[in-house]
Amino acid sequence: MCAAISSAVPISASEFERSELLALEKETLGTYLSSHPLSEVRDALRARVDCSLAELSGKPDGAWVTLGGIVTTCKKVRTKSGNQLLFATLDDIEGQIEMLVFKAEESGSTAAAIVPDTVVLVRGRLDHKEGGETKLVVQEAQRFEPGSEEIARATAVANAPMEPLKLTIDAAMLKHPALVDELKSVFEHHKGEAEVHLAIRSGDGTRQIKLGKDYRVRPSSGLRAELGHVLGSDALAA
Repeated sequence: MCAAISSAVPISASEFERSELLALEKETLGTYLSSHPLSEVRDALRARVDCSLAELSGKPDGAWVTLGGIVTTCKKVRTKSGNQLLFATLDDIEGQIEMLVFKAEESGSTAAAIVPDTVVLVRGRLDHKEGGETKLVVQEAQRFEPGSEEIARATAVANAPMEPLKLTIDAAMLKHPALVDELKSVFEHHKGEAEVHLAIRSGDGTRQIKLGKDYRVRPSSGLRAELGHVLGSDALAA
């Protein structure tokens, strides 16, 4: 007589909502297996931040930045003074950073937005610690929930050929070594694939220069803000 063979029917991933499946994977395996929670909104998120988490080491201590990612851990502790301090970890696939929210009980929507497995946009001040460790002291935070149109628009932009960044500079400005070094530093902090084209104005006319691949950048609102500070808003009108 043959023994009956018992076989368990596999549970289809389609029986779970995507968010539930990812949360279950993270809880049981410690990682995301089927996909990353940021995979669908990654391009839209990049369009709203100043840089990726992997690029933060090149930012100066105390710099203000807007970052985005998914909150992977979150913990509140009470300090000796009686205030609540919120510790959380932000992940954007390329890197991670620990976030701090001081006086979390008074921060209202900021602390409320920072919840595990939630995609957020945060703005705060960088604090480079000894040993290369970097933390973000958060001042503002909000959940990032882009609509389908924003996601589609950001994806189309991300997949389109990269337009060069065009700047107009007076030749006299390039005679100041400190300004040139500051400009190089801005390019270094925003490395990417877009070429930088300079239109250099002088009494003899305007000369066009294309910078080398070491100075290619990733266009963003943060990059434009820094360039406007260094060169003036007129430089970006080209």
